[in-house]
Amino acid sequence: MRRVVVLLVVLVLVAPSLSGYVLINLDNRNTHWKWPTWPVTFWLNMDGSGDLNSSEVNRTIQAGFDRWKNVSTANITITFLGNTSNATTGNDGSNIIYFTESWSGSAGTIAVTTITYNTITGNIVDADIAFNEENFQFSGSGESGKMDVESIGTHEIGHFLALDHSNLGVTAPWGRGSTSVPTMYPFGSTGQVHLRTLEHDDLAGISALKPNSSFSTLGTILGKVKRNVTDGILGGSVILFNGTTPVVGTLSEADAFTNGSYNMTGIPPGNYTVGVTPLSGNGVSNSNLNDWSDLETDFSKEYHVSFRERLYAKVLEIGGNLTENVDFVQGFTDDNNSAPSVVLVGPANGSSPEVPLNLTFNVTDDLQSVIDCNVSVNDTVVNVSATVNATNNVTLYNLSLSSYNWNVSCLDYSENRTSTGSASFTALNTSVSVVANHPQNNSNSSVNLTEFNYSLSGSYNATCGLYVNGVFFINRSHGVNATFTYSVNLTRRVNNWSVNCSDTNGNESGSGVMFFVYDNVSPSLTQSLPANGSVQGTSVSFVFLGTDEYATKLNCSLNLSGVDNGSVLATNSSNVTMGRTLSEGSYNWSVECKDSVNNSNRSDSYSFTVDGSGPDISHNLLANMTSSNLSILLQVNTTENGSIIYDVNSEGNSTACTVCNTTSFRINLKRLGNHSVYMYANDTYNNMNTTNRNFTLMLDTDGDGNPDVNETDADNDSILDTVDKIIGSSFNVNGPGSVGVRINGSTNVSQNFSGLQSVNITSGGVTVVDVPINFSASDNYSLKLGQLFISNASNSTHGSVLVSGLELQSGRSKSVLVTKVGTQNGVCVADRENITNLSNISSGCSETNETQVVCNGTAQSGYTCTNDSLFSNFYRVSGLLHSGLLQFSVSTSSSTSSSSSSSSSSSSSSSSSSSSGGGSSGGGGGLGSSSTSSTGGGTVVEYELVEIEDEINFSVELNASIHGVDRVGFEFSEKVSSSVLVKKVNDFPYRSKSVIPGESYVLFQILPDSEVVDSLKLVTIGFGVEKSWLDSQGLGEKDIVLYLWDAEEKVWKATSTSPVSSGDVVVYEAVSSEVGVFSVVGVVPVVVETPTDDVYETVSFDEGVEEVVESGFNYWLLVLAVVVLLGIAVFGWWEGKTHSPPDEERPKF
Repeated sequence: MRRVVVLLVVLVLVAPSLSGYVLINLDNRNTHWKWPTWPVTFWLNMDGSGDLNSSEVNRTIQAGFDRWKNVSTANITITFLGNTSNATTGNDGSNIIYFTESWSGSAGTIAVTTITYNTITGNIVDADIAFNEENFQFSGSGESGKMDVESIGTHEIGHFLALDHSNLGVTAPWGRGSTSVPTMYPFGSTGQVHLRTLEHDDLAGISALKPNSSFSTLGTILGKVKRNVTDGILGGSVILFNGTTPVVGTLSEADAFTNGSYNMTGIPPGNYTVGVTPLSGNGVSNSNLNDWSDLETDFSKEYHVSFRERLYAKVLEIGGNLTENVDFVQGFTDDNNSAPSVVLVGPANGSSPEVPLNLTFNVTDDLQSVIDCNVSVNDTVVNVSATVNATNNVTLYNLSLSSYNWNVSCLDYSENRTSTGSASFTALNTSVSVVANHPQNNSNSSVNLTEFNYSLSGSYNATCGLYVNGVFFINRSHGVNATFTYSVNLTRRVNNWSVNCSDTNGNESGSGVMFFVYDNVSPSLTQSLPANGSVQGTSVSFVFLGTDEYATKLNCSLNLSGVDNGSVLATNSSNVTMGRTLSEGSYNWSVECKDSVNNSNRSDSYSFTVDGSGPDISHNLLANMTSSNLSILLQVNTTENGSIIYDVNSEGNSTACTVCNTTSFRINLKRLGNHSVYMYANDTYNNMNTTNRNFTLMLDTDGDGNPDVNETDADNDSILDTVDKIIGSSFNVNGPGSVGVRINGSTNVSQNFSGLQSVNITSGGVTVVDVPINFSASDNYSLKLGQLFISNASNSTHGSVLVSGLELQSGRSKSVLVTKVGTQNGVCVADRENITNLSNISSGCSETNETQVVCNGTAQSGYTCTNDSLFSNFYRVSGLLHSGLLQFSVSTSSSTSSSSSSSSSSSSSSSSSSSSGGGSSGGGGGLGSSSTSSTGGGTVVEYELVEIEDEINFSVELNASIHGVDRVGFEFSEKVSSSVLVKKVNDFPYRSKSVIPGESYVLFQILPDSEVVDSLKLVTIGFGVEKSWLDSQGLGEKDIVLYLWDAEEKVWKATSTSPVSSGDVVVYEAVSSEVGVFSVVGVVPVVVETPTDDVYETVSFDEGVEEVVESGFNYWLLVLAVVVLLGIAVFGWWEGKTHSPPDEERPKF
């Protein structure tokens, strides 16, 4: 069995995060997806991009594949087969990459990867990538405001190769900002190029999928995430940390692991800690991963081994090795952590140490190796990071001769604090100590004649020598605690100096070498924005660059038209931006910067102009507008280049163009009458202007400029509007895709019809609406196609459809098809006239005239929803007056299950059918046969429409040349007034010999209204098979069976079928309790040779009881026969599964 899954990137303008790799798993997670053979091939459609030329498309896509191919620890081989004109997604084994401006998915989707795979093995059989050029602009160079093709392509190729999205989010402690997010992060933004670069988790994921020999240098971690000692946690997000930085991640119970087990591989050598957290509340959730809806989130984050705080976590040394038992069990060691123990060592209480002196103490702790401690000496506090289980030392140099008290206080990660008692000591005389004051180490000076200053302390007189650039300059004698200054003329740019002293007690002290720079060069300045002579908007960014040979920071001030306008501390050699909001006018600007020693420079003065007015807007809308359908062409012109935005009837803003001063486009309206359009224009400086137009839209079906209200034959079909039941053609319908209208199978709707006919409206080859109209009725009804609006707003989570402006003939209802997208079991029917937008439907399907209907074929509050027999990915909803439908999860415990009749009732037809008749209770009739007509996928349909009026037993003779059915009879549980459509089906997706149980002679469909489905007990179907066909297939008269297609189980089910009469045409009768798509099938008989001799066997039992085995019976042969029959049944079931059609597409990426 194969299944199609869609993976996509969603445009979300948020800061991205780091993540780990996740392989795409099967639904039951017993294995991951994979390509069964390598190299993987692909085709590239070069014609689809309006933003990039073919060479740029080729370069960026090839670059994305090369990044995955060049991973040093993976063996990824990919072959480019060339260019193709194909731009479709499907299971054809071609693997196509293309750009499309006809986007059928969500407008917020940047690109989509569609993968077809085997649900048993996980083997991928087809993958296609499509870029959404209808809603996004693309660039090959990371332009601002455009999607970077190389970044998005590299991400989608990751899906193409079977990588899922990363499992990490944006919030602490699991994220680290946007500088190095992985390629498989699920969100993207315009102008971003960082997804081009593969991160550790991307590298680990692709290496795990297809490792090479170098993969052995990488490490692997195995462990479990458990709630307690017995119960594992499903979908725990396991993260590998290098310090505070997340590196690689995975999920527990992926890839056939159970009971909380996980496998993290592809880890580069290094020292790491490991943590686990629920995958929720941090920017990435189970909705971003494929088939992880059941993962658990009701547990606490934890670090190995059983810690709440990361600082306690065990450090793992990972090489090219396997590290096992890295487990997590809820319950935290640090919850019961005891306070550290601190002991003072010296100076001891009552001692008299000499200054400088050392304060020493010991710290022990049961969890930490380093702990934070404060050493207090009287009012002075020194903070140290103390080593646990070792002697720690703090040295005090300039302590005055006096008495002191000291103690130590230490705090662990769990906020447990321990403080010692105080010990007292008296400081004694000290040896000489010298300090170099000026110039300070690593400082700058702009003065040639530099003063060198030092000071010394101690209890004895001392003599000191001054050295500059290694040369002795002067020797001086000093008393106790002296300061000395000496000036030297410098000749070098880079200098150093030092002082060495010795006291009269023989003690020596040195300052150490101090380095400084003699800097008399001003910084240089470069202005970038605004450029000289440029025009700016009111928000102006002043950008400049200051460079200096020695300074790290520059103090810069902005001068605007001769007035200082603020200052900034600029980093050397880095661009600085100062933003200002200015009024319209002319300006000049300059900047002045000073280095740390006040060398200054002023830039040139640049002039610029500020434009603060929005563009003028003109348009083509008049107070009264005519149109042949519910759309008009809107043309907007502006006086400046920029973006043009519009809003129709307050439904929300839409962008017409972004860099333009003229545009024309169609706006789709949902009704005739009064409308309002607001138009906005922004120039390149973000100045906005707006205008609006209120207008009245009148229908002009033939497009001649004269409204229909002024004409007697609005569609020029030579049928007066007073008697014309259908006005207009498919051209007049405002709807998505290619809209078609057929009556009685004919696309020519401008002709005289009679009797009850089915008006079939299609979009993109798929039926959207079936409407019954009695063309012979004497009423004032007409279907005005120009008033009809169809909207299909299906997205990645649910199907939906809106049919607005379709007026019905009195007493009739219509049927509508809605796409099945999600797993919802029903629809929300909003059957009210004021539905003009699907957003009008309430989220709980609980407003007035909103009904929850389960799609199980049972009539509920007058509506019936079933799986459509022809279009298997659609629900058919019947009994509708108006049409707002949204796929919906209906609680079966509260859903309506009554069998009340639909709001549809059928008046009698004055059918022109050549064959009509009554059943055993009279009444009924058949509609005339149709000509052939093409619907989607080459399906050809012909039909008869049968009306049933107040009947409990009913039969009618039909025209078998249309659809293959001679007669149909119904037995109901109660009297029924409704209609039934009998169609011929020349093509059906499940007609192949691998699915159907024999040779198919003809296919037809019996399509009932909701009241028929709810009340049907039995249907009897009469049909004929030519004797010549039976002979050509080697079939006998009894080898014909009528099969019914079960759309739910996707199998053919046999009905009770018997031959009635023989001749050139053998007549059959079949009985069924259901209706749908039927196939007349010739079942080839299986000939089994049986032995002519009787078989005998005698069985003896130890107990001495004698058993007589009758002639021809063998116990073991019976057992064998049962086993064989079971095997055949299992094989048939398996064949049905493996040849069943792909499930509907469902997004997740």
